[in-house]
Amino acid sequence: MKKLIFITIIAFCCISYRVLEANADTAGTYCLSVKSELAEKARITQFRISVTSGRIKFMQEIPAGWSVSIDNDPSWVSTIQANILVGAAALGLDKFNNLICIETIKLSGLEFKLEGEIASTLDFEKEKITKVTSGDFVLNRQKGK
Repeated sequence: MKKLIFITIIAFCCISYRVLEANADTAGTYCLSVKSELAEKARITQFRISVTSGRIKFMQEIPAGWSVSIDNDPSWVSTIQANILVGAAALGLDKFNNLICIETIKLSGLEFKLEGEIASTLDFEKEKITKVTSGDFVLNRQKGK
């Protein structure tokens, strides 16, 4: 019985070491910008972004008047959702870009991808929901984070 426990512990340590070793070579921190077809004067009122093979690492700041929820699931599929509490808190694309920063990780069988939705408005009466995928984002690598 002791031998089985010992072998299990050794196997766990070896697997953990391989995952950490792989992560050290491939992990990176990136802040997200959107290559979007949002109208020039559009204001972002809510968004949901899911990261597969990564996690939400931080936000540069949490804008006043926003409610933010982050789910950093241990399966390396994470989601950030946020919405305004008052109209004056809506963000222009210039304030939204580079606000959310993610960490990527390379794991066997789990391909990196981004997807979600961004809601925007021109007049606060009608909202436009724009679906976004990996190709709609620019990943700006952050050094030393």
